[in-house]
Amino acid sequence: MSAWSTPPQAVAATVTAAGDTFRTTSGRETQPTVSFGYDSSSLGFVKARTITLTNHGRSAVTYKASTVASAASAKAKVSVWPSTVTVRPGKSAKVAVTLTARAGDVGSSLADEFSFYQFAGDVVFTAKSSTLHVPYLLVPRADAKVGVTHGSKFSKNVTKKGGTEKITLQNRFGALDASADFYTWGLSDKSDLARGLDDSGVDLRAAGVQSFDTADGTLMVFAVNTYKRWSNAANNEYDVVIDTNNDGNADKIVFSADNGLVTAGSVDGRSTVFVYDVATGTTAGPYFLAQAPTDSSTILLPMYTSVLGITGPFSYTVQSASVVDSAIGDEFSSWAAYDPNAPAISNGQFGTVPAHGKSVSFEVAVDPAQVAKQKPLGTMIVVPDNRAGGDEALLVSAR
Repeated sequence: MSAWSTPPQAVAATVTAAGDTFRTTSGRETQPTVSFGYDSSSLGFVKARTITLTNHGRSAVTYKASTVASAASAKAKVSVWPSTVTVRPGKSAKVAVTLTARAGDVGSSLADEFSFYQFAGDVVFTAKSSTLHVPYLLVPRADAKVGVTHGSKFSKNVTKKGGTEKITLQNRFGALDASADFYTWGLSDKSDLARGLDDSGVDLRAAGVQSFDTADGTLMVFAVNTYKRWSNAANNEYDVVIDTNNDGNADKIVFSADNGLVTAGSVDGRSTVFVYDVATGTTAGPYFLAQAPTDSSTILLPMYTSVLGITGPFSYTVQSASVVDSAIGDEFSSWAAYDPNAPAISNGQFGTVPAHGKSVSFEVAVDPAQVAKQKPLGTMIVVPDNRAGGDEALLVSAR
């Protein structure tokens, strides 16, 4: 059989199945698939779609419907009603496909950052004369519901005189246990992407930084939170612009982008971290993989101070851009100050907040002298498994 010939079973088939319908410039088109789309939930998923069977032949055909999950599918119940359907000649018959699943049966978004969970498989229609397979797919995300129950704003006494602030978190109605990671919050912005633009995780909301000593030197991690989720962060570029000597000019840019696009000129879907030297116009790296799960809205960019030539206080701001559409981008209108040797508000606190469990408290130290110098906005708590958007970065104001 040549590469262009039609398979015999396609010629002989008298019944076709249609699930998804799309509007196109040339009209409506149907596909033999069932897409439940993307959904996130802290409770569970209930989805329903319709499959239409059309008989183009001269004899009635009776099918028995069943479902088969794919090997990669998470646990879900998929049912078809009616389970037996007869399609008469020249007529169509409809069946309903229902998918139900518990959010708790979907894992953490951090488990595998470069892939996505799925409820997937085939709806199978079996008759004496033919068998039809209609693939189905739902991309789910299980949401934690971590929130601040105590310490939603720093007390004025601690900010002015110093000491520690207790911040208490609880995950009362979340689908899963969730990690909470603390940053010194430096930048904030309103949702201001122009109307009509497709925001796939470009509209900047907040940014912060943490730092700690490692065997290889002082490591800083910049956290950037956006108002809406991306499908894959590698479709965007996130730039942390750094003024290393506080002279008002950018010296280095720590940025994340598609690894293959930067290193080989072709995309590979992995968001990695590079450093651009403004003075020389050269890019070095990649140094790290960015933490940026699929269907998320907070990206973490690690970088050593030694690579940036930072030995003391510096300033930074953040900007973003879509790789897919050059017209889409955003930036903070201000700069933030930070000293990795003397943070104004301590950072790096980390812990797990259990689902349906007791609250968890963290202590944040405040240095009033450094607060006066660096003027941080407060504490930014990154919870990657919270609902995408603002919930992924809880903000506790120090002002």
